[in-house]
This record gives sequence, C-alpha cells and structure tokens, in this order.
Amino acid sequence: MILSRPALAVRPATRADREVLLALVAAAHSVHSHLDWKPADEWLGSQPFLLAQAGDRLVGALACPPDPDDTAWIRLFAATKQIPIRHTWDRLWAAARAELQAQDVGGAAAMSINDGLDEHCMRSGFERTHEVVVLVRRRGPLAGPPTNA
Repeated sequence: MILSRPALAVRPATRADREVLLALVAAAHSVHSHLDWKPADEWLGSQPFLLAQAGDRLVGALACPPDPDDTAWIRLFAATKQIPIRHTWDRLWAAARAELQAQDVGGAAAMSINDGLDEHCMRSGFERTHEVVVLVRRRGPLAGPPTNA
C-alpha cells in the first residue's frame, strides 16, 4: 500500500481572511503565537503570511513577515489535526522561506514558549541560541512588599 500526503494549497492571507483566520486559531490543535506588541491578525496584508487549505478547509497558517527588514520572526503558526501538523508546517515553511529568500531577508527566528514549535523549527534548520525565562503570576491577591523584620 502506498500512502500519499493530502494535497495542500498554500496561498497568501489577506485582510479579507481575518474571520476565517481567527476561527482557525480558536479551533486549531497546535497554535504558536509570538510574544508581540500586536495580535497576529494585525500582520494580515504583510507577507509572508500564508494559509494552507485542504480542499475548501483552512487547515493551517504561518505568518513571518520581516520586522525589522532583515529578520523574519515566526509570528503565528496554527494547524488543525485534519492534516498531520508536520506536513502543514513543512508546506507552509517551504513557501514562506522561498518568499523570504526572494525578499533578501537575512534570517528567520522564533521564540516559542512551549515545545510545540521547537520540533518543527529544529527540523527546518533553526538552531537554539538563547533561553528565555518567563515568569507567571497566578491569580489571587497581590503580596505586599517584603518586610524587614
């Protein structure tokens, strides 16, 4: 038996895709959203911001428009389980990488806060160069200042 990968069509996202993009992010099995000053959908209109479709179903999105001009940060990666996530990443990243090379962008970077994106980036040639420490404050009353007893 020969197993074939489902055909994925990759196309640029436009501002008209905002509602379907938000629905994808809300329903996706895997979502990476860059720690950024603005939400991922505000990057619509900047390229590469790509969508993957299987037939008429949106199954993935990847946004990595360069900012600053010489570095493309992975701003968003979202994928459903309808297609293997690895396959969705591979198709979207290949298209984004080609576009970044055509724009003469010097490099790409990702800052993940969980391991979901790391696997895909490492397979695609990214290297771990830094560790970022994130502090979280749980709900509840704020503690007062320390006392010098």
